[in-house]
Amino acid sequence: MIFNVVRQGSAFARNLEELFGDMRASSLCNPFPRFSNLHAFIEDVVTDILLEGIGTGRDEDCQILKDFLKHAGLPTDTLTVIEERGLAEMWGEPLWVSAHENLVEEVFHILFRDVGLLSRFNQLTSGYIIRFGEYVDGTDTRFTKRGRLKRQHVPQIIKNAIFHRDGGECRSCKRSLDRIVNPEVTERYDHIIPLAEGGANDVTNLQLLCEECNSAKSSRLDPVSPDYFRAYPLGASSYVSDATPPRRGA
Repeated sequence: MIFNVVRQGSAFARNLEELFGDMRASSLCNPFPRFSNLHAFIEDVVTDILLEGIGTGRDEDCQILKDFLKHAGLPTDTLTVIEERGLAEMWGEPLWVSAHENLVEEVFHILFRDVGLLSRFNQLTSGYIIRFGEYVDGTDTRFTKRGRLKRQHVPQIIKNAIFHRDGGECRSCKRSLDRIVNPEVTERYDHIIPLAEGGANDVTNLQLLCEECNSAKSSRLDPVSPDYFRAYPLGASSYVSDATPPRRGA
């Protein structure tokens, strides 16, 4: 469902405005939070999905929530507690909090592999960042005078995550950026949606490029490579060798 919301943002414009509109856009502008912009988005959508059937009076409408409560190890009468007292009651319940956080984290790591989706997500948030930057009009130190986010230092833990996700390869030319393989190469952590176009300083808005590809891209809004990193590439020779029957007596 999150994939569909991101891919078809115009169809969910009202919901996105509730999440990112007005002063809520300020949270999109923090530099490289561990709990990324996508984490926060997933958390909001997940919570809405879990509570979607509450109050209808039909048990079948609450099946997703029931399954989640079972997964979390919570008693079934927890559903009654939520209906009567609201979700706020659950934030003090360790099993609920742990299961909810794990669900958000798992969904994030699945979607984090899809850089095309990340590009689309950051395009959705860029408009809210630009609008907020214009609203604060130079009073927020995170922004330039032009109303765009300032470039920030990328923490090492963020670099590690991007390098690992992209398999140590330039996403554009597929050149290896592993210093063991190419000791002279320099990796660059490029903003997928440039800061000048409303891009965020967020782990979801970075990709790994070599120095040459990064220089060529500059601050242009170029499409990202949709390819995933291949753990082991399959080629014609692989199929031939794998299909070769063992020698008699081997």
